[in-house]
Amino acid sequence: MLAADWELVLDLKGSWAFTIGDNMDWAAPEFDDSDWESMAVPGQWEKNGFEGYDGYGWYRLKFSAKQISIKKDLYLHLGEIDDADEVYLNGVLIGSSGSFPPYFATAYNSKREYLIPRNLLRKDKPNFLAVRVYDEYYEGGILKGNIGLYKKSGAYSEFMSLEGLWDFKPTADGQPCLGEDKAGWDNIMVPAQWEHQGYDDYDGFACYRKVFVCPDYVAKRSHVITLGLIDDLDEVYINGVRVGSTGFDEWGKIPDRENGWAWKVLRGYVIPDNVLKAGQKNVITVKVFDKWGGGGIYEGPVGLIPTDMFTSFVKNIALE
Repeated sequence: MLAADWELVLDLKGSWAFTIGDNMDWAAPEFDDSDWESMAVPGQWEKNGFEGYDGYGWYRLKFSAKQISIKKDLYLHLGEIDDADEVYLNGVLIGSSGSFPPYFATAYNSKREYLIPRNLLRKDKPNFLAVRVYDEYYEGGILKGNIGLYKKSGAYSEFMSLEGLWDFKPTADGQPCLGEDKAGWDNIMVPAQWEHQGYDDYDGFACYRKVFVCPDYVAKRSHVITLGLIDDLDEVYINGVRVGSTGFDEWGKIPDRENGWAWKVLRGYVIPDNVLKAGQKNVITVKVFDKWGGGGIYEGPVGLIPTDMFTSFVKNIALE
C-alpha cells in the first residue's frame, strides 16, 4: 500500500447532527438541521439510539476555516463507514465510496480520504459538511478512525494532487475516449477499485477522465504525472497527447503474452513540454484494461510532481 505522512489541521471528532431517512435537500449548506438528533462521530448509530436500524442516515457539521491555510491540498478523513457514503462540502459532492441501491456495493473496510477542492473551503463564513450513508446490515454509520482535516507532509510537499472525483465509463472497443463528450460517463473516486463503486465483477476496458485547471507554476516546469497503481494495463493522454503506457503495446493493444505484472508497477510518466496549458482547462484521459479480480486506478498517489523531484518522491513513499 502506498502511504503518506499526515498532519492534522482540524479535528472534527465529536457531536454531529444526524437523522435517518434520505433527502438530497439535506446536502445544502442553508438547510436547517436544528431539530435533528446528535450523533457521536466516530461511533455506531446502533449504539447511539438507533439499535437495529438499517437504511439511510445523514450527518451534518458546521465548522470554521478562518485559521486554516489553504496553500496546500487538504483532505477530509472520515475513517471507516458502513456501508456506502457520499460527502458534500458546502453543497458540492467531493467524494464517495461504495454505491447505493439499487446497485448496492459495500465499502465498509475502505479508508475515506477525500481531497477538498481549494475553491470550496470558505474562510469568510461557516462551512457545512453533509455525509449521506447507507447501511445494508449489521453496524451502520461513521464507525471509527481519525476524523478531521489533514494535509500531507514530507515527500508530498511539492505534489499537486489530482485525487478525488473523476469521470468514468466502461467501453467495449478499447478506444481511449478522447474528447469531452458528456454521454455515458459516471462519477468515480480515484484512487479506489471500481468494484467498490458499483462495477462489481466488471472485467475489461474502461476510461477515466479528469478536467483541471493547471496553475502557472506547474505549466512552466517539467512535471511527471503519477497514477499510483493500476489494475492491470493503462494508456495515458493529456490534452490528446499520449504521454505513457504500462502493459499496452505502442499501438494501444494488449500484447499476445501479457503476463500479469503490470498491476504492481507504480505509474510515473514525464509530461512533454508545452502539453500542459497554464491557467486553462486540461484534460487527462486514462484507458484501463482489467483482466480479472480488482480493477482500475486503485491506489495513490495520483497527481503531478516536478520531474527533478520524482525519484526522491518515490523513495520517500512508504510501502506498507
